[in-house]
Amino acid sequence: MLDDAELLLGVSRHLSTYMISPAHAALESLQYAGQVYELAWRLRNAPLSSAARIEAIAQEAAIGPRQLLREVLPTLQQLGWVECHYNDRNELDSVDAVVPPANDLIASVGTLLNIVMATPVQRAALALLRATSLQPLEEATALEVASEFGDEAAAQALHHLISIQLVRQTRSEDGRTVVFNPNVWTGGDEELTRATLRAEDAQAQTHVGALLEEVAGSPGIPETHVTSTEQRWIDFAVGVGLIQRSVVQTSGGDEKGFLFSPHLCRTPFGSASGDPSGHVRQLVGSMIYAATFAGWKLRSPEAFLYTLIRDGIARDRQPDRPRAHGALAGRGGVPSHPVRACPGGGGPGCHRRGHARRAAQARRRHRVPEATGPARTLPFTCHRLLWSSWVRPLFRPSALKAW
Repeated sequence: MLDDAELLLGVSRHLSTYMISPAHAALESLQYAGQVYELAWRLRNAPLSSAARIEAIAQEAAIGPRQLLREVLPTLQQLGWVECHYNDRNELDSVDAVVPPANDLIASVGTLLNIVMATPVQRAALALLRATSLQPLEEATALEVASEFGDEAAAQALHHLISIQLVRQTRSEDGRTVVFNPNVWTGGDEELTRATLRAEDAQAQTHVGALLEEVAGSPGIPETHVTSTEQRWIDFAVGVGLIQRSVVQTSGGDEKGFLFSPHLCRTPFGSASGDPSGHVRQLVGSMIYAATFAGWKLRSPEAFLYTLIRDGIARDRQPDRPRAHGALAGRGGVPSHPVRACPGGGGPGCHRRGHARRAAQARRRHRVPEATGPARTLPFTCHRLLWSSWVRPLFRPSALKAW
């Protein structure tokens, strides 16, 4: 899940798209802290920059010259992230950036909030934004999350987040109120409200929240690898629609479940799209199965996916073993025949009778026919690979270790 540094950056960018309102005044320090992080992030690979270059970088980050010279640079200097050099006329000459690594940058959020004098309302807003992005909550439960900053501060923070559309408020038939981040939780309001209240009535919010946090941090995690809660709470979360389960079943009878949360391909600030068809979840689950459980494992999921996106065709055959169908093709190993991306998209034409027959013949021959058009693809890859920019990170080494 997002930490405070990423939330600050997102809030700052989000507020910049809105007209000035009381919410801007109430959350001003958060917006300013986000601008500090914005400039620090851009200066990581710029050890020594002239004043003109610093001003150009700041303009790209929507930071004006006055704010840059009088507020942002002094704050960065106070944090020890830059050294400013001035000429004889006391004008900025150059900036030597000594921005720490990303982990240290993110860990400094507490110090930055103290420097910008974040108020209890602003700190409560961060806590509420994080909680309502993780899972829908009954309003009383959400306010309790931010109660450490004061009940009045929590109520004001919730009001401001609702006004800038980072939190949505819905009411059930019995008068109970549910709040959630509408950019992450994009399902129908009635369904989300019912699911939230069912979890609240079952006293399952803690278990579901822990599960959502684990799944959001490791999208596609095998169901059997979950450590945050018990199987009954996994089934409960799937049953009420708060967790999505993709099942991979091979022709040999093996079956594994892989878990996803609505956070996949979404952010609290509405800058990404979802996977309504479920094609991406099914493909990711199949690849994780091949990399984790198969007898003949998919040795390099990242390379396999990159090749599929780049060329529209990919294979991962182990040269020292006989050919065998992979988990992606319905059996227990890696694909020994090429996998092709459908050039025609995911429309009904991709599943014509002739196409299905030729695809079946290709699987029997362990290869794909060299025909043109939709017949060149296998059925399970019949959708455009527009999701490459966010599926690929799921198979980086750190993610594979989590599985």
